[in-house]
Amino acid sequence: MSTLKPLKASSLKDSIFNNRVRRSSSSDVDVSPSYATIGPRRRLSKSTSDTSTLFAPRTRVVHPPGFQEDTANWVSGPIQESKKMPDHPPLPQRNRPSEPQSISMLEKSLIKVHQPNGSLSTVKYMDSTDIKGIIRAVTRRIHPDGLFFENSFGLRLIHAVSGDVYWLHPNLTMEEVKEKYHNEHPMDECRYELRVRYLPKNLQELHDRDRATFSFYYEQVFCDYLQVIAEKIESDTSVKLGCLELRRFYKDMPKDVFDKKSNFELLEKDVGLRKFFPQCVIESYRTRDLRKTVTKEFKAVAGFTGEQCVFRFFEILKRITRFDQEMYKCALGTGWSVSVELVIGPEVGISYWTDKGATPTVLAEFHQVLSIKTDSATDPRRKGVLLLKIQGANDPLTITAQSLFVAENIADLIDGYCRIVNSTDQSFIVQALNKRELPPTPGNDMASHVAVEASPVRSMSKRDHSQGINSETSAGEWRVVTYMNLEDASSPVYKFNQIFVKQMRNVTKVCLLPLLCYKNES
Repeated sequence: MSTLKPLKASSLKDSIFNNRVRRSSSSDVDVSPSYATIGPRRRLSKSTSDTSTLFAPRTRVVHPPGFQEDTANWVSGPIQESKKMPDHPPLPQRNRPSEPQSISMLEKSLIKVHQPNGSLSTVKYMDSTDIKGIIRAVTRRIHPDGLFFENSFGLRLIHAVSGDVYWLHPNLTMEEVKEKYHNEHPMDECRYELRVRYLPKNLQELHDRDRATFSFYYEQVFCDYLQVIAEKIESDTSVKLGCLELRRFYKDMPKDVFDKKSNFELLEKDVGLRKFFPQCVIESYRTRDLRKTVTKEFKAVAGFTGEQCVFRFFEILKRITRFDQEMYKCALGTGWSVSVELVIGPEVGISYWTDKGATPTVLAEFHQVLSIKTDSATDPRRKGVLLLKIQGANDPLTITAQSLFVAENIADLIDGYCRIVNSTDQSFIVQALNKRELPPTPGNDMASHVAVEASPVRSMSKRDHSQGINSETSAGEWRVVTYMNLEDASSPVYKFNQIFVKQMRNVTKVCLLPLLCYKNES
């Protein structure tokens, strides 16, 4: 940019005056930066006789009488050379976001994560941010240096109206979460919750290595106890559990503090009994009887430390409910399935039971799982299929859940435990089944293999019946095709027959007779 040569004071005054006179007499107003610009104020030296100093910005110009300065059309800034206007003006920019849209986009990039103790954390994210990054952002606020058992945390999405729970895999991005789950329910009816889901076998190890995660897990279990479990247990047990929490919360409180009625009333007024005891227990006792019971139980645990109170709480509550396990009603297999209750936890691995009083039957340990696959060919609202490839097994372990979302929740749970057991961040979940994948051609090496595929409905020929294909189809739906060998002892049908006979002890071993007869007739 070329610089302007300084003008003499007389020529500068004449130029400004003549310019203003021409503008006042013309109907078209032309504002150009070359005529007059105003910059920052600068003092003039009295000893300076150079006329160039009169050209300094913001120099007050004495106008002749009758002249009115048009300050509205003067341009602020340093003196610049007038730019040459292009021959054709630039085209207007289309789809230019307005200011309200940018604000709404900023609001959409905020996620509110709820914690069990009532705390709320707000995290700013982008569509490419994964769930693992959001969990890390919240856990760093719990402990700035990071947590040893950070992989034990999980993020879930809860629909408040229906109560549906969706566990979000750490590798999912927020864009995928919006596309998958926000279309199912409105955003204002859902909430994100941070919880400890994947536990080590020994809670003492969790306490010794990561106190922050251990405290978070205890608060989570205690809140679940007050909201869900407390109404199903006896009042005396609830009072014991409440006094343990009272002892842990007030470490230095003397054991005879509630002998005075005023102290108990002060606790009820300032803190609230609802923080330690469920509402059903408070309503079932009179105030006088409740104070006597609490005083007696508090004296029994007065010598406990905070750590002893927590482990004693876990010990009593574990007799009532297994809070360290998750249970799902599902079925083993796809065709001739056996309805069971799947139990997954750090102590039992992947197990099932038909009677809660019996010992769970172990299906596989977490270190034996090689891969996890969910069947995405089915409708999410219909039954979902989960395939687990187990080390040393010829056939995958097939689990049929109530819906695809439930199958994905089970897959995320097993995957989390597998990552902790194997001390890796690599997920064991492989790509879901392809809807257009063709079934493999059955051969000698496929005699004892079960292949599942989804394909459009078509009419079955006699050749399909002769090959032993079991199919259930309906118009407009997908069908599941299974290849099986009924005579091989390693066949999945033979194995499920043994499980079925073992569970249903009063049923004779005739489960395979219809299929065998059908094969002989064909």
